[in-house]
Formats: sequence, structure tokens, C-alpha cells
Amino acid sequence: MVVVQSKLFMTLKTGKLMKLRYLCCLMSINLLFIDNLQAKDVDFSSFLTVGAGYSDNINLDSTNEISTAYINVNPGIALSKEGSRVKSQLSYNVKGLFYNDESQVNDAQHYLNANVASELVKKSIFVDLYASISQQLLDDSGYISPGGVAGSNDLTETYTYGFAPSWRKEWNNFATSLLKYNYNQVNYSGNNSDDSTANNITLNVENSKTNSEYFWNFDYAHTDTAYDKNEDTYSDAYKLRLGYHYSRKLSFTASSGYEDYAGDQYDGDTGWRAGFIWTPSQRTKLEYEAGQRFFGTTYFLDLNHRSRRLTWHLKYDDSVTDSRNQIINNNDDLQEAPDGVIPPLTDFTAQYYLNRRLTGDVTYRFKKSTITLGFFNEWRYFQGSDQKDEDDSGINLNWSQNMSRSISMNTSMSWGRLEDTQNNNAQDHSTFRWSINKSLSRAASADLMVSYNNNDSDIKLNGYTENSISFNFRKSF
Repeated sequence: MVVVQSKLFMTLKTGKLMKLRYLCCLMSINLLFIDNLQAKDVDFSSFLTVGAGYSDNINLDSTNEISTAYINVNPGIALSKEGSRVKSQLSYNVKGLFYNDESQVNDAQHYLNANVASELVKKSIFVDLYASISQQLLDDSGYISPGGVAGSNDLTETYTYGFAPSWRKEWNNFATSLLKYNYNQVNYSGNNSDDSTANNITLNVENSKTNSEYFWNFDYAHTDTAYDKNEDTYSDAYKLRLGYHYSRKLSFTASSGYEDYAGDQYDGDTGWRAGFIWTPSQRTKLEYEAGQRFFGTTYFLDLNHRSRRLTWHLKYDDSVTDSRNQIINNNDDLQEAPDGVIPPLTDFTAQYYLNRRLTGDVTYRFKKSTITLGFFNEWRYFQGSDQKDEDDSGINLNWSQNMSRSISMNTSMSWGRLEDTQNNNAQDHSTFRWSINKSLSRAASADLMVSYNNNDSDIKLNGYTENSISFNFRKSF
């Protein structure tokens, strides 16, 4: 295992090794757990993807369109172990991109997700260790083609690591408490981004009696964040939530609390919300709340329904967040979306912002195919008149079909619009992707993808079109 770890990090660029010193430490701890186990207890898998493709605008440029062929080589491994007291998991892969006519932008994109969850004292004291490497867009108005092939010069490699000890206590069948400390760092490979370190303390106390007519919980959270370039920030939040089970299908909820976000950004205040949870059947659930927070009226909506063939979901929520919270709380989601497109971050600074997000999707399943229609609308409000506000919306349609036991096809179309008040810019982005996958054996597959990207922008330099085609072969070992 030590040899495997050494070979993996030999592939990293020399300038990044210093930032990865703590990641290496955490990975060593993870592998130490696995090395002390018998080989038969470890789930190990590896894969290799080799592909080639062509793009007629590899830099997604509006004026200097450069077409080129490329080759990608993507090896990876996965290790996991689930024991009585320790759960350990590691997945790592590196995607090498080699361009025929643009060799100066040849790149190695690294992806890591590693964590250890250990129970030091049974049902009482726990320690979590985690680390990740992901790719993030430097500019949220930019886009990346599937797999990060076109437009890769707009990416920055992002490193996170942390440890989180916690203490759980049951208080004589009256309440259960969980006290947790979380230390973490977020670092970037680019010079334009702001590295940061945070200390977070959370406390949750809730009633233990699940069959009680009444239910309640208390939450407290405090975070101190130190930035290399920007002013340090902190946040405090308290919330008490009460509930009453009126019937088997209907419950009422009410909450009140205080929140404060410091760093010359948000001065918090007290707030409240009230609502209900309605579950008319096992297949349908509606949760709704409304109230007041320091920024004004606030709402929460979560509606789910499913039948034999139809599933749909609608959700709305308000939150105050920043870019590092998106990374720390969503490591898995931010590494790479299912279609290989890197999700953007709103900002890389210490800026807090109010995020109002509405999402919905409808899925219908036929015998051999599935159709999904989804949409989102996200409003981002930054504190201060000199800061930007954004209105980001989009709609997507996806159709997947099983042509036979070994062949599947996928077609997707999307459209999105981003309005930025700071730059007085609006841009429309549309995509079309078609792919076909062939299973060659239980351990091997091949796929072909054709895609089209178009970006229309009020700022002409941000506009572009791109057509691409790619072929990949994947082998698992």
C-alpha cells in the first residue's frame, strides 16, 4: 500500500506538493488502517480510461478559435473497509490531457476523496478525518466541456482536509446531545484565490422519545475563518425548534433563533419560522415553513411525490453561505458532475451572500427508457452596493434509453441564463449532448459522445461556440 501511495503522489506537479503535505498525512492514516487488516477484508478496485477526441474551440474563445485533437489517460483506484469501529474509504484518479496543437495547456487533473470515521469509545466519542482534491471554475460565468477537456485553463485545483472529533451523550431517555469540533483548510492552486483555515463548533440536542406527541431540538453553531488575503470572518447561530404531531399524517413546527455574520458583511438578528409537515401517504410528503430572518421574509418548501413510474420533487430554501462552505459541505458533489462538467462556485473570497434557490425535477420511467425534466432558479445577493448580485436560472431535459442488454444511449439538452448586476452582463448558455455506451464485458466498456456548446453574452469576449466528439475505453481491474 505504501508503494501505491508513493506512485500516486509522484504524478502530482512539484509545486503542489507543499500544499498537499497534510493530505498526504491523512491519506497515510487512512492507508494505515487498511494496511493493518488482512487483504481479504479490504475492498480494492482500480480502473483505466483511455480516450481520444476533437474540439473546434479548445479554449472556448470568442475570437481565436483553435481546433485540436487530444488524448486523455485516466487511471484510478478505490479502497474501502467497514469494520465494527472504523470505516475507511479512499478513491483517487488523475486525468491526463494531452493536446495535439495546444501542448502548452497539457494538464493533469487530480481527484481525491478520502475519509476515516472511527469510534474511539463505543456510542460516545468519535473522530472523523477527511481530505479531497477537486477542480473548480475560477469564473462562475465560464463553462467547461464534458470531462474538463475544453476550457481547462479556467480551472483551479482545490485541496481540502480536516479532522472532526465529536462526543455523543444520551440523557436518561430524555434527550440526546452531539457536540462536535471541526478543523479544516481549503487551499487553491491559483494565485488569485484565497486560502483559508476554519474552526467550527456545533451542538445539537434533541428529544429521545420518538413516539412522543411533542418533539424538539436545539442547534448551536460557531465558525471562525482566517483568510490569507481577506479579512477574517466569524458566524454564530442559535435555533430552537418545537413540533407537535397533530395526527399520523400532519405535524406542526415552529422555530426561533439568532444569527450573526461578522466581517463587515452581515449583521444578524433574531428570526423565526413556522409551518407544517404533511405526509398523506408513504409516497407523498410536503414540508413548508415561512417566517422572518434578519434579511427579511424567508420560506422553506420541500415537496416529494412518487408513483410506480413518475417521481417529482420541488424545493425552495434561503441560506447565508460562502464559497468555502460549498466546498467543505459538498466535497462529493463538487468534484465532478455526472456528465463530467465541473460545477462553478460563485466566488473564491471571504464574501458571505444570501442564496435563494428554487429547484424542481420530474422523472418518468418507461420500460426501457427514462426521461427527466429539471429546472432551477438561484438568486445570490451580496452585501454592499459595490458588490454584484446574480440571477442564475436554467432548464434541462435528459433522455436515457437501454437499446439492448449491452448498449445504452443518452441524450441531453440544457439552457441557462446568468445575469450579473456588477458587470451589467447577461449571458445565455445552451448545450446538446448525445452519447452511446457499449458494455464489452463485465469489466470493460466503450462510449462515444458528441456535444455542442453555445454561449451568447452581452460582453462579446465571453461568447463562443464549440463542437466536439470523443471516444473512451474503460477497463476495471
